[in-house]
Amino acid sequence: MEVDLLLLGILQSKPYFTIIPVPTHGLRPVDRSPLRWAFSLLVKGITMIRTKFYIDGFNLYHSIDSLSPKKPHLKWVNLWGLCNSLLIANQHLAGVEYFSAFKKTNLDRLKRHEQYVEALKYYGVSIHMGIFKR
Repeated sequence: MEVDLLLLGILQSKPYFTIIPVPTHGLRPVDRSPLRWAFSLLVKGITMIRTKFYIDGFNLYHSIDSLSPKKPHLKWVNLWGLCNSLLIANQHLAGVEYFSAFKKTNLDRLKRHEQYVEALKYYGVSIHMGIFKR
């Protein structure tokens, strides 16, 4: 069974995740070696569910920014690690898709956002950048 999960934002300064199953085909786990993945299937004797997360970076950032008390360290969350921690026993992480856009009005924030995107790429997150329009 192959399933994608859609993870959407945070509302009203409280964690709120909507998870929507979406069929997918032909994905391979990227967080484990193929040999280790195949071995885990034999040991567990169950079908592994491939899971993929789609994250709206703009809403995630502003929801974290509006938390009270302020927690700026959460803006640097490792999305791969977060999504991996949300999986249940028979799921494995097939991918994390991050959608955002660079807002070029504040150069300091822009530089931090670019650094964050580079850090996400390092951990295997797929980046999809759009164009920011006001």
